[in-house]
Amino acid sequence: VQGRPFYIINADVRHCFFQYPLPPSIAAMFACKSQHDELYYVPNAMQMGSALSPIIAQTGTWAMLLNNKFGQPPGVGINRIKGLERLPEWIELFAPIKGKLVAAGGIFVCIDNIFVITWDEQLARSWSARIKRSCEHINMQLKAGSGAEFITIGPEDTYDKVAGREESAERRTYI
Repeated sequence: VQGRPFYIINADVRHCFFQYPLPPSIAAMFACKSQHDELYYVPNAMQMGSALSPIIAQTGTWAMLLNNKFGQPPGVGINRIKGLERLPEWIELFAPIKGKLVAAGGIFVCIDNIFVITWDEQLARSWSARIKRSCEHINMQLKAGSGAEFITIGPEDTYDKVAGREESAERRTYI
């Protein structure tokens, strides 16, 4: 919505791969033998170098965000996420305006990074709270400084002033 501020949430899961415990049957595939003491070491958490680790982490992040433990995800039509055959790149968020649901932003997940952008303050507050509650519920920690707090960006903050260029107020582009 032109001329309105928008809200951004950027959260990053701390040491993401190491927060996923491995069952013994899978952990055995990562066992390695020490040359010094002839012992086998078996990891107890997902390994960064595994080809499957990123997709497992991204699936886990989406599952944490979209679970129904705390009710339906805010601004997400349940029909948009039911029956997905693959992970979405992003999910569009909706908010009511004058009795109609309109596009209000989106939520994006890249492995363990969560990015929410919306022009609706209530939606931003709801997602901020949901991310925090969901992380606490499954004992997942967020990186320091990325605690799912939202920031407000006003229309005046979205365009850099470039020396020698005139900004068009109508299209908000430089000419």
